[in-house]
Amino acid sequence: TGRREYSRVWESMDRKLRLGAKNGSIAEVKFSLRLGANVNALSRHGRNALHWAARNGHREVIIHLISEGADVECRGCYDRTALIKAAYHNKLESIKILVEIGKANLNSRDKEGWSGVTYASYYGFLPILKYLVKAKASISIPNHHGRRPLAKACRAGNMNIVKYLIGLRADINNQDYAGWTALMHACRNGHKDVVEYLLRNRGIEIDAQNLSQRTALMMAAASGFPEIISLLVAARAQVDRRDSAGWCPLMQAANNGKLSSVKSLVEGKATVDLRNHKLKTPLHKAAHNGHFEIVNYLIETAKAKVNASDNIRRTTVSKAAYSGHVRMVKYLVEKCGSNAEEADLRLKTPLVCAAQGGHVQTVEYLYDSAIQKSETVKGELKLSSSEGNTDLISRALGFAALGGHEDVVDYLLFRTGNEPLARAMVYTIEEKYRSSSKDIEKGIKIFQKAVRLLLKVGHRRVRSILENNLETSSDSRLEMLHASIGDAIFGFSEFK
Repeated sequence: TGRREYSRVWESMDRKLRLGAKNGSIAEVKFSLRLGANVNALSRHGRNALHWAARNGHREVIIHLISEGADVECRGCYDRTALIKAAYHNKLESIKILVEIGKANLNSRDKEGWSGVTYASYYGFLPILKYLVKAKASISIPNHHGRRPLAKACRAGNMNIVKYLIGLRADINNQDYAGWTALMHACRNGHKDVVEYLLRNRGIEIDAQNLSQRTALMMAAASGFPEIISLLVAARAQVDRRDSAGWCPLMQAANNGKLSSVKSLVEGKATVDLRNHKLKTPLHKAAHNGHFEIVNYLIETAKAKVNASDNIRRTTVSKAAYSGHVRMVKYLVEKCGSNAEEADLRLKTPLVCAAQGGHVQTVEYLYDSAIQKSETVKGELKLSSSEGNTDLISRALGFAALGGHEDVVDYLLFRTGNEPLARAMVYTIEEKYRSSSKDIEKGIKIFQKAVRLLLKVGHRRVRSILENNLETSSDSRLEMLHASIGDAIFGFSEFK
């Protein structure tokens, strides 16, 4: 008990010392030290008296603490020394005392690898930066991501710092551990004046690529900075350079909905239909994400290929349907002449894609559009065609059921009716299993497994809808109908 009380007394003294240093009370600091307070004692948050004094710029307190043996290199929270804390809080006078009297290490780094120079560069503290450089601090020390002070200044858009560091011959093309350059940081964050200044420097590598093979132009395009794009294009940046996934700057801009960037790139002679490694075009990306104005611009002005397909032969209209952008689907079908019945390699039409995504309005439009188009399509949807292509609705229903989209399931059953749907599904299973009793039994087992799957994933409402429609059906081959619905629901999981 006595030891515990003794410990509490000293902790109280240390706390008073830190409080006095924090508030700049030299009298309280001297009194606490006279009573035996530990000059280097850290609080539970990792701060000692010198840290507080340096952080708050209390010159007299700092001098006294150093004279009393304070450790200038003592590391507190985040491994920051007193000098780093002073730089972080823009306290030039504190830094001068720590360097000139305390002989502090100018290049010490904290937990993230940031030095005093790094903090001054990032936060735009030019007087501190100049003092540290004059005192022989390094401007090339990287942080733990490999980023040097120049990169941090460009990222923050500190033009005066950028000019100063480049005047000191900082490496303008240095890349961090992820391959990012100072120019990339400036472009990514939209600092036009910094980009303009960097481009004036001879020897700058405009088309340098990071580890993902992305360039500064891609950064500007993805973030939506058309003025920076124009600067880079004027400086002869490669507008069709692609990254490791095959994405070009135009695709980055289209994917992110940056219309002004798209326009700047097209005006800069970017190839409109350039594909990535999955054969997707910028138009595909814009359609998938619902960027209607970009889709309209690419088609009407840039003359992009509306019906171009990707590596699984999925077209623009299917991508818009999958994401439920009904306005865009209407535009592509009615104004651009897109084929709303074209299936991809996974046998998915735009209607099936919309059903899988659970977009009932898009399903309604595509169904009505198909019904009105021709008797052949109507036959495929309702009963069977001469070629036996009867599974369009069953596939749409199957994917909607798997996704738990009860409104889509309800709509499809309402529009097609039980009997036409039954006959279409029965035809499908007869065609697949050739009507042998053994294969029909197999089909029934598939249905039972499908019901268990729907229960497992929690789509009880969908299962109920399907069972109710089966009960009202008068088809004589009800067991085969069960099996065929099971095939439609469960069997399509392989195509997800």
